[in-house]
Amino acid sequence: MGPVEQKKEDNICEFIVHMYQTEDLLRVYEFNLDSIEQYVISHLPITDEEKLAFKEWYAGIKEEMEKEGVQQTGHISRVQGFVFQLTELHDLLLKEDESYKQVYQNAELHINHHINLSEGKVINPIQICLNGVYGLLLLRLNGKKVEEDLMERLDQFGNVLSYLAVKFSSMAK
Repeated sequence: MGPVEQKKEDNICEFIVHMYQTEDLLRVYEFNLDSIEQYVISHLPITDEEKLAFKEWYAGIKEEMEKEGVQQTGHISRVQGFVFQLTELHDLLLKEDESYKQVYQNAELHINHHINLSEGKVINPIQICLNGVYGLLLLRLNGKKVEEDLMERLDQFGNVLSYLAVKFSSMAK
């Protein structure tokens, strides 16, 4: 199992967001693995063996991105496959799970608002939630202040994703 693959088992939504971050990191370093090793991997508090595993893992993601032509924008199909599975689970839970319906209804107005903001580029509510949570991560990494109303919306997105992640994990076992 690769150095990040355990995240997939523990929380699929965290895994997806981490993969989006990894794709962007590769893009920022222009797919130069030596730079990633120097500026990212070398600073991780892990063993040399684990660092080598991370470099190999980044090399694999780089290869996947190049093969699929997502060097500039987009996401690798393997990761987007998980988004599709979460969307199917979302659709199922909306029909069968009253607790999830409530969680989703609390977020729905905000999700629809962000769908409108995307001007039709993103219409999948689960993708909207993932993008929102990833955007929050980027804001925090860049030391930006997050307005309270935005934080409230993103908390609702997180609630949807957390519920889905728990259900997804329990179905995989």
